Amino acid sequence: MSKSDARRAKLIVERWASELVLKASSERSRHKVTENFDNVFYDLWKASIPFDIVHDMMSTIISHHFPSQIVAKRTYQNLKQQMGGKTFIEFLEDWKEGIKNKAYQSFYALYPIDGEMQQEEKKYGNMSAQEYSKQRKYAESFPQLDIDKLKKQREKMQNNLDVDLNNLEDEDGKD
Repeated sequence: MSKSDARRAKLIVERWASELVLKASSERSRHKVTENFDNVFYDLWKASIPFDIVHDMMSTIISHHFPSQIVAKRTYQNLKQQMGGKTFIEFLEDWKEGIKNKAYQSFYALYPIDGEMQQEEKKYGNMSAQEYSKQRKYAESFPQLDIDKLKKQREKMQNNLDVDLNNLEDEDGKD
């Protein structure tokens, strides 16, 4: 365990936490918790940060995904009828426990307990399945061009230009 590994790990977690704060609320929903933790642990794993350092940072990493008091109260008020008599404190503890469980599940998926990092199998050329998935998600975030639609739009513009030119020629011929 070196100080530089601990410092790099802290910087990676800080970057992830700042990105998490900027994400829309839908990106922080319960359906995205595992994916968000997968991202930070994958970044740490890719940077070859040792098991011990990451494990020591778990409480910090988990706390970054906890809901704010305002969000928790609003959610509790919206779901109060479905709670079956749970108090706000019980509701919040269950919510935080669920987040904690998902974080540890993501952590142990990349960092086995024996502390030895396992190399992911390279399924797609020189990329692992997780790297490929991230690359595809990034590529699919760009707008898709429809070539047929562009051709039709170009033809329409050309036809409009031809009509306008013919109208100008007709007007010039009348004078």
